[in-house]
Amino acid sequence: MHRHDSFSSGFALHPVSFHRNDYPNALPQSRSERTRLLHELSLVQGIIDTVNETADEKGGRVQSFKVGVGELAQFDIRLVRQLLNDIRRGTPLEGAKVTVVQEKSRVKCLSCGRSWDFHDLVGPMSTDEREMIHFLPELLSSCSRCPSCSKSYFEIEGGRSVRVIEVVLND
Repeated sequence: MHRHDSFSSGFALHPVSFHRNDYPNALPQSRSERTRLLHELSLVQGIIDTVNETADEKGGRVQSFKVGVGELAQFDIRLVRQLLNDIRRGTPLEGAKVTVVQEKSRVKCLSCGRSWDFHDLVGPMSTDEREMIHFLPELLSSCSRCPSCSKSYFEIEGGRSVRVIEVVLND
């Protein structure tokens, strides 16, 4: 008997420690690359904690789980996948199937109601504007106009977060 618990979850990040020998192929040499690894490592530990807590609360063993990483979340999805596979070894999640998907970013014009792919709006921008929008997506309204009504009143509808989308438990 399988039970599907599908939900969207926020999670608290917990401190994580590791040693260079734990990740011989993953530990980058530059300071900025090491900082990125720590960023993703904390995120992955939070995902694992959330999935384990869900299994404990619902009373089952995790068969599989799915994680969504938003385009605008500024996480390296390949590193998230690698760390999820590495860190769950020796834990109750070791045999579970893991799926990590990239969630597209959508933008809605609040004037006319049309929705657009985020990249459709930032594509025509200058390199400096795209860089600014990358770090602060809310500035999109300052740099772009709706292709349909020419207004500049947008809301980002998705693709900004990292979330546990689904956890499938065995009874």
